[in-house]
Amino acid sequence: MEARFSSPIACPVVFGRTRELSTLRLLIERVRSGETQVVLISGEAGIGKSRLAAEVKAEFLTHGFLLLEGQCFQADSTSPYVPLLDLFRAYFSRWVPTPSADPTYTFASTLSRLLPELALLFPNLATLHGSPPVEPEEEKRHLFATMTHFVIEQATQHPMMLMIEDIHWCDDLSLDLLLHLVRRCRQVPLLLLVTYRHDEQHPRLRRWLTQLDRERVGQECSLKRLSRDDVAGMIRVMLNQQQEVDINLIDTLYTRSEGNPFFVEELLKSLMTSGESAFPAGTWKLTTHRTLIPRSVEEAVQQRTAYLSTEARHLVTLAAVAGRRFNVTLLREILQYEEEQVLALLKEVMAAQLVVEEAPDQFAFRHALTQEAIMASLLLRERQGVHRRIAETLERLSASSSPLRERSLEDLAYHCYEAGLWEQALAYAQKAGEKALRLYAQQAAIDHFTRAIEATHYLSLPPPASLYLARGQAYETLGDFERARHDYEHARAAARTAQDSLNR
Repeated sequence: MEARFSSPIACPVVFGRTRELSTLRLLIERVRSGETQVVLISGEAGIGKSRLAAEVKAEFLTHGFLLLEGQCFQADSTSPYVPLLDLFRAYFSRWVPTPSADPTYTFASTLSRLLPELALLFPNLATLHGSPPVEPEEEKRHLFATMTHFVIEQATQHPMMLMIEDIHWCDDLSLDLLLHLVRRCRQVPLLLLVTYRHDEQHPRLRRWLTQLDRERVGQECSLKRLSRDDVAGMIRVMLNQQQEVDINLIDTLYTRSEGNPFFVEELLKSLMTSGESAFPAGTWKLTTHRTLIPRSVEEAVQQRTAYLSTEARHLVTLAAVAGRRFNVTLLREILQYEEEQVLALLKEVMAAQLVVEEAPDQFAFRHALTQEAIMASLLLRERQGVHRRIAETLERLSASSSPLRERSLEDLAYHCYEAGLWEQALAYAQKAGEKALRLYAQQAAIDHFTRAIEATHYLSLPPPASLYLARGQAYETLGDFERARHDYEHARAAARTAQDSLNR
């Protein structure tokens, strides 16, 4: 039975955040007792910041907190007070206006003069202020004082929660105002909860976080990627807990998502909508091993690469074909650029949040799906050509050094195979497989020997018995006796064929 989902696939349960939720729930009593608390939920995109914030919000609402909620957007990062406009627009849309003597009405009146967008909700507010314009700095001080007074007044009546998401896109004035609130509302039942991506800390956000640290009121909640058990729990809940899920499906989604909950949901959605998972005999299974890249990931990568220079796009394409982790020396040799130029391009790619620096000569893509999305943008012939350039460069670099060639065996085997350089692929893959066996890396050995056997087919050569024998030993060590027996039979047949050829 194939499944088609017409609605978004999302996990209704939060996994892997028990400790964080317990810590955040302890803040309820602190806030209700009159202490201002600041919570910073950080992590990479898709890690579950908004999901955790929603859980905290629901918990606080059950305890009678007044919620004021705003959102920052990338396009509005240079527009003043956008998250606060968002916050108060939602607040005043639920408020029924009363006579002008009402303090809330007075606050709306003041706010509409300083934030004109608010006047759209209450057209008559614009007529209440005939005072001449004042200097921007004076308006700023007036707004800060008015906001502080409003928050203190509201929080005195009932505990308050201010929640602003994606503050890494927040404008300077809003950050200043939030810091002003924290400083002026120390003994008020107020929780300020903000979320941000820790890998997108622009200078203005770094300054704000540093200033907040000095106030000693902030609690950082940095979210990590989920464990395999947590991912398995997500999958089972999304696919119905009463139904069995094949372990191969769980392993595939965990490996490809790398524990990022958003990617788990997106990958599962891709499998469901493409029909590449099925529910035969009461168990969810994969029906293909084809590489799937969710559309949302492709779009995100396209947005980030669109702003790169032509040279940076070329570099990141080469890097993607080189692998999840790539070597700066290798890129320099392929591109024939000076080191300063390569480093400048890498900084550009890092600023686009595509790669990170792991060591002086090694960089890595932030996520395997990012690398795969870039590779998927290439035609097969283009990709094969890049693999050939990488293989030839690796051979040239390692020609004068046996230790370097030994360290590069796996890369040489992979890139020669992908480039269709079958003679080199056969030789390197066999050596890489033997090396993997010596290191007790049985699965890696199987992969290398399989490539070597496939290379013999492209060369129209009979696979030597040694390849089947070595792969069979690796299968046997892993306990896969059926595949081991199959390879031993092939090895025996290949040995007989070779012997017959010698006797002729």
